[in-house]
Amino acid sequence: MAWALVNSTTETTDTFTDGQVTVTVPETTVGNLLIVVVHMDTVSRTITSISGGATFTSFHRQSGASGEAGWIEVQAGIVETPVTSVTVTLSGNSTFGINNRVTVLEFSGSADPATESGTSTGTSNATSVTAHDAAAVTPDTDETLFIGAIRIGGEPGAWTFDPDFTGAFTLETTQTPVLYRIQSGDSSAQAFNNTSTFTRSSQVLLVAFRGATAGATTVSAARSLRPH
Repeated sequence: MAWALVNSTTETTDTFTDGQVTVTVPETTVGNLLIVVVHMDTVSRTITSISGGATFTSFHRQSGASGEAGWIEVQAGIVETPVTSVTVTLSGNSTFGINNRVTVLEFSGSADPATESGTSTGTSNATSVTAHDAAAVTPDTDETLFIGAIRIGGEPGAWTFDPDFTGAFTLETTQTPVLYRIQSGDSSAQAFNNTSTFTRSSQVLLVAFRGATAGATTVSAARSLRPH
């Protein structure tokens, strides 16, 4: 079963001023992979829970050093119950940072349970640099979904990304882009980079998820056969 994007939604109005953000999404489908990407400008806050019809696991958190604002985290899980919203709760509110963001992506074609393919990578640039890159991830399967995300300090201007990636949330001047790449029939390594030349501090990450193997029972079908 090949990977396919079902839906992508980003909350751009609610920015954790009460410590919680709820993202309204189209009704999710049992067996699909639900990915939550959180961009945060307040370094002292952490995710305490994510609710939304799945059991979520953190796959990568990329944070700056103490006293350095900002982090990105990717959590994911297989949909067990259809829902129309996903709620992220932090350890406290964040009155700082208009660029706090939550992006929710739903994909079909995932292995069950949600499993990392290869080892995620990331970088934190405390000072202004022109390269905002995550090192290559080498998947351990030939059906792979790559999720790349960047948090930029200051307005970056227009983004230019590796053309292998597709934007899930990439407003032209956003500081919090999320992109994905579906790689089918190929276990080659894949890096994630911004090819623009502006100079900013940043956090960058790249996570790969394992797809269902060719000829295997699909995730949704497998779940429907399990005792309840």
